[in-house]
Amino acid sequence: MRKNSSLFSKGWLQGRNIAISLVVIAVVGLLLGGWFFATEIQRSQVVKTDPNVSATSIAGVTPSPTQQNHGSKLGWSTGYYVGWLQSKYPPQMIPWKSLTYLSQFSLMSNRDGTVTIAHQLTPEFMQMAVAEAHKHNVKILISIGGVEDSNFDAACNVTNRSKFVNNIVNMMQTYGYDGVDMDVERDFNHADFTNCFQELRRSLNKITPHPTLSMAAVPEWQASMAALVAQYVDQINLMSYWSNVSKVGTLLNNFTSLGIPKSKLGIGLGLGNDGGVDTNATNCGTKAKYAVDNSYGGVMEWIITDDLDAHNGQTPCLDAVSNYVL
Repeated sequence: MRKNSSLFSKGWLQGRNIAISLVVIAVVGLLLGGWFFATEIQRSQVVKTDPNVSATSIAGVTPSPTQQNHGSKLGWSTGYYVGWLQSKYPPQMIPWKSLTYLSQFSLMSNRDGTVTIAHQLTPEFMQMAVAEAHKHNVKILISIGGVEDSNFDAACNVTNRSKFVNNIVNMMQTYGYDGVDMDVERDFNHADFTNCFQELRRSLNKITPHPTLSMAAVPEWQASMAALVAQYVDQINLMSYWSNVSKVGTLLNNFTSLGIPKSKLGIGLGLGNDGGVDTNATNCGTKAKYAVDNSYGGVMEWIITDDLDAHNGQTPCLDAVSNYVL
């Protein structure tokens, strides 16, 4: 019996020690769990309340900046600057306060997917414009195309598309541009047209920060083409140069009725010598105000040096636009 009693005592002591150990483990677990829970709550509160933190930035993805008008200001003002007038009007003469983007015109496509520097643009002119734009904190795009460019159908086909896109992006990066403007003014196979923009957007998205992709659109007939690629572009600028503000709403409706967001649409101003009705401060200011008041993305000016030409070196039209530029 004593032997059995001793065994019983040892068993009881061992059981008690095990129980105490379990209690200690449970308490420590509760304390650690409480600390972890409190820490997670605190961290989640920081994420929710810090205005500089977003879900995408936490995941390591930098979101592209939005381009939409800000109350009484335009989301963008994009002015075209053409090669054939750059020697007469060097970049130092540009009224930078009126612009958020400069689109330098232009490259042209070739049928084999290569690109050519055209319209009397030169590498030196390109370097000068890029440097001056960046000096004034204005983004500068390289434009490709124009009404004379009839090669997009071949450059964008399945055989040449990748080569074409690579050549555009390489030209953009070589000269330090902040994006690309596609000025496609010919109708061609819509699948090739769409795929060309899609592949260009994909290539640009590999670059940080993501370069801007804009397009010019003929408002009378190109709305359906713009709708095909609206998801890939940041700006769709209507060439509404010959339409006063009373007609602009109808042209814009051609695009919004196809589902294109207002925030991606820019109203085109024609500044004079090269065609257009916006040859005075009133007309230019009225179009800019219309874009702001009706929540459109911005305005585009063709061409900025026409304002200087038509007004003895002054820029009344662009000055009127500047009232609506951030």
